[in-house]
Amino acid sequence: MVKPMSKLRLVCFLFFSQSLFSLADTEFEGPIPVDVVEALFNSYGENQFAVYSDVPDEFPDLQIPAEFSVVGSVYQMTSLRVVFATQLNEEDAVQAMVDVFEAENWMQLPIMESRLPRTGFIAPNQINVGNFQALCHDDFGRVTIRFSERAPSNYLSAALSAGRNRPGYCQQQLTMQQAAAGQMSRSIGLRQYLPRMEIPADQNRQRLGVAMVGGLSSSSNSVDTEASMTSEQSLDEVYRYFADQIEEQGWELDSEAVGSLSANGTWAKSPEANLNLLGRLSVTKSGESDYDLQFTLTAEGYMGDGSAIYRAIGQ
Repeated sequence: MVKPMSKLRLVCFLFFSQSLFSLADTEFEGPIPVDVVEALFNSYGENQFAVYSDVPDEFPDLQIPAEFSVVGSVYQMTSLRVVFATQLNEEDAVQAMVDVFEAENWMQLPIMESRLPRTGFIAPNQINVGNFQALCHDDFGRVTIRFSERAPSNYLSAALSAGRNRPGYCQQQLTMQQAAAGQMSRSIGLRQYLPRMEIPADQNRQRLGVAMVGGLSSSSNSVDTEASMTSEQSLDEVYRYFADQIEEQGWELDSEAVGSLSANGTWAKSPEANLNLLGRLSVTKSGESDYDLQFTLTAEGYMGDGSAIYRAIGQ
C-alpha cells in the first residue's frame, strides 16, 4: 500500500542508473546530499524534480508482494520512478510485478522482438543490461519495469510516464509500437550478422559506453563497428581475445597478421543460402596501453534486392 510522502535528506547512489563522475574521475563513495543530487539532476525547472523515501501518492495504489521492499522513488518532470529491492531473480521478479499491475487491469504491451540486436563491440556496462516490460492503463499512462542484478539485493524499477492518460491511450500505444517494430525489422540489415565482441570489464576507455559508427542503406553491403579500450595486455593478447570470441560464433578464419602496432584478421561465414559474409577485425595500438578496435562486415557477392540482408530476425 502507498505510504505518505517524505523527502529524503540523503540519497543513496543506487537510486540512479547514471554514473556520476568529475573531471578528476572521482566517484562518490557514500550517501550524496540531496542538494547535490538536485543540482546534478534537476535541469527541468522549479518543482520538476524530487526524491522520496517511499511511494508518492501519484503512483498507482498496488498490493506489493512481500518479496519486494521500497528503496525510494524519484520524480523527474513527467516521469515517476519507484525502485524496489528484492532477492528474486530477474524472471521471477519481473513476472511478479507484471502480475501486480495486471491484477489492477493494466494491459501488458508486447516486447519488440525485432529490436536492434546487441552485436558488435559490447561495453562492460552493457553486458548485463536486462530486458524490460511495459504495461499501460488509460487512467494512469504507461509504466516500464526494469531489473538490475546487484549485491546484496537485486533492484526492480517501475517508471510511470505520468500525465499521458486519456481514453484510448493504450490502444494508441499498441498501434504505434507495432508500427515501430515493423520499421525496425526493416532497418536491422547486416547489423544482425555482426559477431558479439565483449570488451573486458574495466578496460573500456569510454565511460559512457562503446559507440557504434557506420550504417546501412538499401544500396550498401557493409557495416562497421568501432570502439576503444585501455589494457595492460599486449597487442597479440588483445587481438586474440576478440578473435577467439569471433571464432566461437561460427566464423572461419581466412587470414591474419600480427605486427608491432596493428593486428588484423579476416573471417568468413555463410549464415544462410546466397549470403556470404566476410568480417575483418583490426586492432591498432594508439598509445602505451590504448587500443582502437574496428570490425567491418561485408556481404560479398550479394546480387539480390535486399531481402536477404533486410530479413528480420526470427523470420
